[in-house]
Amino acid sequence: MLKRKSLLALVIILIVLLGALFILNQKEESKNTAPVPNQEKQGFFSMEESREVAKNWIMNNSATYKYDGTNLKLKDSRQIGLKDVDSSVSEGSEPKCEDCFEFDFSFKSRHAGYGNREGKMLAQVITPHVITITIKSGQVTKAVVDEKYDAIDQTMINNQAGLNKSDQEKVKNYVNENIASLTDQEPSLGGNFYVNKILFLGNNKALVQYEDGHKAYVYNLDYSLSQGEVNVDSFQESALEVKKVAEVDFSEIGNMVSKEDNVQLVYEKPGAPALKKELDITNAACYEIESGSLIEKGFSELSWQEGERVLVNGVENDNKVMVNFLTILN
Repeated sequence: MLKRKSLLALVIILIVLLGALFILNQKEESKNTAPVPNQEKQGFFSMEESREVAKNWIMNNSATYKYDGTNLKLKDSRQIGLKDVDSSVSEGSEPKCEDCFEFDFSFKSRHAGYGNREGKMLAQVITPHVITITIKSGQVTKAVVDEKYDAIDQTMINNQAGLNKSDQEKVKNYVNENIASLTDQEPSLGGNFYVNKILFLGNNKALVQYEDGHKAYVYNLDYSLSQGEVNVDSFQESALEVKKVAEVDFSEIGNMVSKEDNVQLVYEKPGAPALKKELDITNAACYEIESGSLIEKGFSELSWQEGERVLVNGVENDNKVMVNFLTILN
């Protein structure tokens, strides 16, 4: 009887040991076959998270939607490549972008037009829109309404050449790095050229104010971009006074409206909609885009109406801006 009990105990112990070995073996196999967490993928935004970022951006930052938009609905979602987000990436060489997405949302406006239309004479007609939001790593990099209105820069795309913020940064970097080879001037007293200010006027034109520590210059810059690369088409000395460019401390795009005997600029900044500045245009150099060219005119010669989209470069003084350069964008 004792032998039988001892044998039973041994069998039970053997079964337990075999079971333990089996479990350990399964765990080891599980370790070998389970996907290894990729540390580089931590922190990536999912499509669902990116979609919420896009929706919130429209509701809080799209001037067209905020003005009179309703019935916001998601139409389409898609993952995109890095080149679709960054034009400087060459074709075929772009790495996979794990959290680059585009989202199409539809909505309706109660009036025609785009952006903040305060002060404009508007047609009261239900207007359908589609806004496409591009997201990279949880950040909105592009927002376009109806393929024709840039909701970030708040300008019509066909009239905003050179006013895209990322393109401006590329131009600034290029000019800063290459000013010595761009200029036809010789530095005086062994000085080195450096750029003080670049003012963008629209239509791929800008004013560059630079100096060598002894003498300052203003040059007209005509440029273009191809596959993210900056090309300088023309760099010629301007007859403008250096001070007129150097003193500019206010550069904004907004709507120009009449207020009693004054002209005002209505513009927005993140978290601060419908800001206003009175404009003094007495000494302004004014420009208008005609047939693809930037034409300088007197203010009285400009063809503009209430709510016209404009670019203002000037000197800020409390609630007034002394305008040095004004460009009609619409």
